Amino acid sequence: MPKVKRQDVYFECRIAGVSFKNDDGSSRQNALALLANVFHENAEAFGEAETLPNITLVLKREPENPYDANAIGVYAKLERGLHQLGHIPRGHAEVLAPIMDAGQETPCELLSIGQAQGGKKLWGASIQVSWTEELA
Repeated sequence: MPKVKRQDVYFECRIAGVSFKNDDGSSRQNALALLANVFHENAEAFGEAETLPNITLVLKREPENPYDANAIGVYAKLERGLHQLGHIPRGHAEVLAPIMDAGQETPCELLSIGQAQGGKKLWGASIQVSWTEELA
C-alpha cells in the first residue's frame, strides 16, 4: 500500500472585526486587552518561545452568520470562559471553512497583540492557523 504524503499548511493574518461588540454585548476590545496582559507577562517569562503557555485560541465555524456563510469566529479561553476576539478575514475563511467543515483540526496560535498608535488606539492581534493536507 503506497504511503500517503502529507503537507503542513498555514497562513498568518490579523483578526478581523475587533472593534465590534459580541452578540452578548461583551467588548472584544476588553477581551483583547486582557489577552494582551497575559501575552506580555508570558513573553517576559518565556522569552522568544514559539508558543506561549496559558494562551489558548479556538476557532468556531459560524455557518448561520448572516454576513458570511464561511464565517469563522476567533475565541480566546480566558479566566471566565471563551471570549470572542473577532473573525478570520473573509478571504482566509473562504479557504478554511470547507477544511473545518470536513472535520480537519485547525490549530490557531497567537503571534502578536498590540494597540494601534494614534487615532482610536484599538487593540488588534495576529494569528497563525494551520492544518495538514494530503498530496496527490
